[in-house]
Amino acid sequence: MKVSTRITSLYRLPVHKRIFDVFAATILLLVVSPLTIVIAIIIKLESNGNIIYKSKRVGANQQIFTLYKFRTMHNGSDLLLNNMLHLNVYRNDDRIDSNIAFVKFKDDCRVTRIGRLLRKTHFDELPQLLNVIKGEMSIIGNRPLEIYEAEKLVKKMKYFVFLRQPA
Repeated sequence: MKVSTRITSLYRLPVHKRIFDVFAATILLLVVSPLTIVIAIIIKLESNGNIIYKSKRVGANQQIFTLYKFRTMHNGSDLLLNNMLHLNVYRNDDRIDSNIAFVKFKDDCRVTRIGRLLRKTHFDELPQLLNVIKGEMSIIGNRPLEIYEAEKLVKKMKYFVFLRQPA
């Protein structure tokens, strides 16, 4: 599955960067594995649902991949998104603009208590080390976009962000 647009040349990650990514992600994963176990237990105790949140994202060369994160929101929070668009910090004035590519909420009520801490410390992103090892992301690079964000940016002809490996 690809987001529709044309790219003249495909991006290839330099070999030395790929070696660094695999080495660094493997070492980091081994070092933080006790912490990830504690985080997983706390998430499971605090709320029902999966420990890992899986999201389809657009990576280099518009390839769709599954991004892994610790779940920081209550179960079913994605279903509330359309009812909350009026709270989007990126909206234009008081009207809801369906062409806005990014969605973000101040003091999002869907976030769990442990989720707030995980987001603040970026520990919710630790499972993404698996994405790095699989070659879908890089330690250093662009933020991988959600599919709806990518589609809106492509429509605005700002597709250059897909030429690099996301981080």
